[in-house]
Amino acid sequence: MARGWESKQVEEQMADAGEASGDAAGVVSEGKRRRIQQHAEVERKRRGLVLMRASILSQKTSSPVRREALQVALASIEAEIGRLGA
Repeated sequence: MARGWESKQVEEQMADAGEASGDAAGVVSEGKRRRIQQHAEVERKRRGLVLMRASILSQKTSSPVRREALQVALASIEAEIGRLGA
């Protein structure tokens, strides 16, 4: 998926920028590197959930059982997006 690739590229750019602005030796602290990686991972998860949400919203059905299943899935996805802080 292209968005995942873009996220990884952004993560690498952030890490490179952090290395360039690090201390005199150009070293980024391990804690900062972990925070950048964690932020990138959360952003990838959030984007994936947003895509799943859009997919569910685009589905149309006349089946009440299918509609209920989609509503449950949508509620679950929206709850997870909320937990991620978006």
